[in-house]
Amino acid sequence: MSSVDPKVEAELEKWRERLKEIDKELLDVLKRRMTFAKEIGTLKKKNDIDIKNPKQREIVRHNWLAWGSSRGLSGEEIGEIVEAVLDLSEKAQK
Repeated sequence: MSSVDPKVEAELEKWRERLKEIDKELLDVLKRRMTFAKEIGTLKKKNDIDIKNPKQREIVRHNWLAWGSSRGLSGEEIGEIVEAVLDLSEKAQK
């Protein structure tokens, strides 16, 4: 690989710094979601309700795909992300 022009490297670094801030925001939102999932899990346990709910999972998946599409993201990209988030949410409910 050839050496990178210092101006290009500086521009890349600016973008990377912006990505770091977005990553922090994503983690903050994910933490909130996991907190809510734990509360849902507590409620389910108290009321003897199964943690896994395929119907609710499909509703959430459908919503994410629609919201992602309206933002120009592909179904494949969103599908992978929502499945990971839903798996983590189910774990948090246990």
